[in-house]
Amino acid sequence: MEEGPHDSWCCAVSIFAKLVLLLACLVAGFTAGVKWHAGQDAIKEQARQVNQRAEERLRRQNANTAAVAFEGDRVRIEKEFVPITQEVERVVEKPVYRNVCLDPDGVSALNAAVARANGDPGQPGGAVPEPAASPKR
Repeated sequence: MEEGPHDSWCCAVSIFAKLVLLLACLVAGFTAGVKWHAGQDAIKEQARQVNQRAEERLRRQNANTAAVAFEGDRVRIEKEFVPITQEVERVVEKPVYRNVCLDPDGVSALNAAVARANGDPGQPGGAVPEPAASPKR
């Protein structure tokens, strides 16, 4: 069979079409790869942002916990020291003699303050009653 001018043109168009199709496939593959990598980068960035928000939330919670604990301690300290200061002011207003540093009221106030600071609840209660006699067997 002889090839005519029409057959060579079809062959050339076929080769050209194959090259165009190959080029289109390469471009589509490259575009899909770029989009896939962009998606992976977006996933990593989103995970980083979620971790960053969680760390920030944890930092705020720790700061709030510390602030609440500090305020509680500060209020407790203020409550513990206010009565001592008031009693000392009352003692200072009394006259002080040259050879005695504090009068008996001042000494008892200081002793009471020291006892409260060391956890002593105050005056002791009455005597503990004796246990009832146990029945003999």
